[in-house]
Amino acid sequence: MELLISKYTQLVERKNAEATKRTLLSTQGINLWLQLRDSIKQIARDFNDAVKSEAVTWDESNPISLSITRTIDKATLTGTYEGSQNSATFRCTQPEIDEAFIQGVQSEELCFFHVDPANGRNLMNKTDDIAYGLFDKFISK
Repeated sequence: MELLISKYTQLVERKNAEATKRTLLSTQGINLWLQLRDSIKQIARDFNDAVKSEAVTWDESNPISLSITRTIDKATLTGTYEGSQNSATFRCTQPEIDEAFIQGVQSEELCFFHVDPANGRNLMNKTDDIAYGLFDKFISK
């Protein structure tokens, strides 16, 4: 009987964890996207201040997307949040950027994961790290 109780307890714990994950994703997913979007925007602002010019411009017309343009050559980095997929994608043709991040829950915390193309493993990423990495690729090539 103890084995059955143990298995049932594990099942209940798994189901509760899955429900918590679904709730976090459905209620807080957009907030994590907005946090990432704001981090990228802040880096763009700080960069412009540091170079004392408007090296990049920002389009704020849609809260579920972003568009940053390099003024020197009009290259544009776009980002989109897909709430139904709990994912964010970032693209630019020149320099070539094609990044996708999926939201997930780790240790009861909502975060972004990036699939490592080398080994297929999901790697957890902090919003500030994603923002800096994307901006670095965008501004330096």
